[in-house]
Amino acid sequence: MDIDPLDDEWDDETPSNIPLPPGEEAMFFSNAGGDQELCHELFAEEKTSKRVDGRTRHDRTLIRTQEWEAQRDELVDAYLTWHSGIQQTLGEVACWTMHCIDFFEHGRRVFFPPSTSTRINVTLALHGYMGTAPIRPAVAISFKCLEAYRQVHRVCPRFSIQAQVRALCYLHMVPMESALVDQFSIAFDMYLEILHHVDQKVNVALRRDTPNWRMLNACAPCMYKLNDESPLSPALLVTMDGNQSLKLVDDQFRSGKPLADTRTARTDLWIPPDEVDQFKDEVQAQRLASQGPGNRAKTSTSQSMQGPSGGAPPPSVMPSDIMPPFTSAPPASHLPTPPSLSSATSLSPVVIHKRAAPTSDNDDCDDDDGDGDEDDDWFDIDEPSPDPTSICVKRWRNAGPESRKRMFALFNITGIFVALCRHGHCLVMCDMVRSGELMKYPLAIVNKLIEVYGSDIKIGYDIACAFSKIVRRSSLGARVAALNVTGVVPAFHGHSHNRSCQVRWHPLYMPGVGKEDFEGCERCFSESNALAPGTRLSTAFHRHQAIEQFFTFWSDQKHSESGKFLYDNYCQALEIIEDDTEALKLLLRQLSISTVDLERYLEEERAYFKSRRIEPPEVTAELDYLESLTRLKAAGHAAVAAKSAAEHLDTFVQMDITDSLAAKKKQRQINSVRTKARTAQARWEILELEVLRREEDLGIDKRWQPGEEKYDAAFRELGHRKYRLALDKLETLVVRRLFELSKLQLSGTGYKLREKIGKALKARAEAIKRALAEYNLCARGLSPPRDELLWADILDMSTLADFDLLRDTRQDIRAMSWAKPPQRRAMNLHFNILRAKEEIYRLNIEISRLFTFMVDEHAAFYEAVCTNLLTNPSIAHELSRRWQQRQGSHRRIVQYLQKTSKLSGFTGKLEAGSRLGCVRERTQQIPLPQWAKLDTDTEELDLNDVVAAIPGATTEHEEEVFVDYVDSLGEQLA
Repeated sequence: MDIDPLDDEWDDETPSNIPLPPGEEAMFFSNAGGDQELCHELFAEEKTSKRVDGRTRHDRTLIRTQEWEAQRDELVDAYLTWHSGIQQTLGEVACWTMHCIDFFEHGRRVFFPPSTSTRINVTLALHGYMGTAPIRPAVAISFKCLEAYRQVHRVCPRFSIQAQVRALCYLHMVPMESALVDQFSIAFDMYLEILHHVDQKVNVALRRDTPNWRMLNACAPCMYKLNDESPLSPALLVTMDGNQSLKLVDDQFRSGKPLADTRTARTDLWIPPDEVDQFKDEVQAQRLASQGPGNRAKTSTSQSMQGPSGGAPPPSVMPSDIMPPFTSAPPASHLPTPPSLSSATSLSPVVIHKRAAPTSDNDDCDDDDGDGDEDDDWFDIDEPSPDPTSICVKRWRNAGPESRKRMFALFNITGIFVALCRHGHCLVMCDMVRSGELMKYPLAIVNKLIEVYGSDIKIGYDIACAFSKIVRRSSLGARVAALNVTGVVPAFHGHSHNRSCQVRWHPLYMPGVGKEDFEGCERCFSESNALAPGTRLSTAFHRHQAIEQFFTFWSDQKHSESGKFLYDNYCQALEIIEDDTEALKLLLRQLSISTVDLERYLEEERAYFKSRRIEPPEVTAELDYLESLTRLKAAGHAAVAAKSAAEHLDTFVQMDITDSLAAKKKQRQINSVRTKARTAQARWEILELEVLRREEDLGIDKRWQPGEEKYDAAFRELGHRKYRLALDKLETLVVRRLFELSKLQLSGTGYKLREKIGKALKARAEAIKRALAEYNLCARGLSPPRDELLWADILDMSTLADFDLLRDTRQDIRAMSWAKPPQRRAMNLHFNILRAKEEIYRLNIEISRLFTFMVDEHAAFYEAVCTNLLTNPSIAHELSRRWQQRQGSHRRIVQYLQKTSKLSGFTGKLEAGSRLGCVRERTQQIPLPQWAKLDTDTEELDLNDVVAAIPGATTEHEEEVFVDYVDSLGEQLA
């Protein structure tokens, strides 16, 4: 199939169409659901013959766009004239008719053009209609109908144009045709283009056309800094994350030939792909920079040893330190030497199985010493490394190696990566092209945030612990350090990081962040996922258009809800301070400690996790040797028993014709015993060669025996390894259970996928029980033995950090003060109170900023309307309409701010200040809006109560008279 080259803009990013790695199939699925069905449908079409498109007008979309652009400015002016209600003088020009579609009716309508030179669509726009073609439209759709769909799609992003056209066909009682969808789509595209240019005119009138104005004013509480306000650090709280729901299927998997379309995104929400690609080699470059020439040579050698698919090397070149999977065995004693069997087989080659490295005791996600070696596994899992990966990297897929994030080639664009402020406003975003969450996307976001907002930014990211290393060693490292741009792990995701990560990256232990959870992206994605069904098979332009519309509406909604946001957060902080303070005082008295001790406990816990070290290579080799010894002993016992059974086997078989089945059964039993003897002998010989090889590697001239100091010490350490492996297995199963439970309740998950998840959960529960039994067995074998876990403990597991407190077997931390449950509860209460006080401090500043912004915006609208009232009345009318809409939102916001100011414990000020760098005298001459004159001493308004006034009653006295009258009627009837 021929593909137009104009549609392929990222040839360098195109990976080969290879299957996903085992266990990573979930990368293909998004939270919006429907990915699996879409994939099967598209590949089913791929197997069948595609429709041959013999048309040559592949540039008709491009030509139509150019024709619309030629009359765009006239259409914008005509729309503003119609919208303002300005009457047009009718010229002496012949009228014409056209079939017009409104929401509830359709039919032909007469139009009177102002002059003979007026375009058809301009005449239609002056009467409130939009043609479905730029030059000779046959159908016109009313602006009201288009706006109705725009607002319906705003509240229900799943509602597509096709659904809207179907509804119109039912209302108008006409048959549905696909051409009607195309006509509506063409008119709607131009309508949105007109609205975009109207927005530009309004922004010019309001003096909002300076570079980066939208980003610098996206959120008033965050960015509208005032003169003489208290210092706030961090100055800006941001959260960023990627989402794989808003994909775009590649044109190669669609029927027909793609049409040329040069239209691009209209807003500055997007970071262009070329700017993102500036950071596409940061991971590999900084990794090579951290290696010396010798290390790079080793890397090349290790890559050449890999097979054609990049997997394990062939058996002849497999490294000698890769050992079989761990198997339990009783304590070793003198290893017997089985005598050779009469039917001895030839020696088989040593079979080595690859296994995962043992879990590290040092699970920290960051390393202050700046050594880059521990990051190798984070960059590329296929390359061998002596250091195991961190627990956080294992738990989060997007922290995985770059080589495992190559997205399936079905999608040209695999999602979006966004950055939001703490109030939910979208700051900037970019497309993820043919990949998962590669590090170039967050690096590009961080670069943009630094360019626009400058210094002192706190950025929440799911894997901020691992991402900090990338930033520190990237081209942004020096700027990020100089500008004090730091990271934090979101609160919900932080509970799935290991404990050593939490004490350094969780918001609870981050000074200055208040009670912000940095989970705004997840809340936003829960809404934006509804766009996915309508954008996966759209064009690139229509996908961007839908996403821009969504985030424009989303920011408007977040602004309208900002008053409630501040009020709810203030109530939450005051409640925490009131309740937790009393509980903390009681605990401190019981434990005879102070808050200074709690601060010290946190530092001791951080120091403890930082001091933990990984298993030394020599210890690993000795443990592998001891493990081989125990397996050799078990194989020797099995071989002796099998040989003895073979020697004492009754080989007499009575060939009774009447009972041939019994004779065959006896013969099978004899063959089974002999086969078992041969295989047991072969296993023992293989393990004997393995033990000899390990003794040669370790330089052991005499085989270890029980009772020797080295043997006993290694055996104890082997028990610790078994314990940690059992704990890792249990932890992994619990992680999967938590993720499956969250996926099971996710909107958009199909029925079949829910059934599969439900069955997996049942199997997972049994697997967790078996892993729990294995863990308890290993825990009892430690010296001193560890407490056993119960099934109820696993079901109530709310944070995976509890596993990390069980992981260290070289040092019993249960006696340390910070590890005891009462002290840990006191620490949580103490830091929660500190964060609540910081939240109130931040909210006091944000309330003043928001109130000042609303007053200043009122003044800006007032000046703009007065300026354009005579010179440009259509713009003045548009400004007045938007001004009125904003006044309604601001009135609601101020009601919440007023309610906040009446809270017991409120320490801020509900008054307007002056923006940093601006003069207040200019706006003091403008009359204040009614909502800005609210008396804060009046009775508190309960915004949750809906007061329904009695129709016709204008005062409370009239309402009381009416109620008394109704009551008296009831008494008379009784």
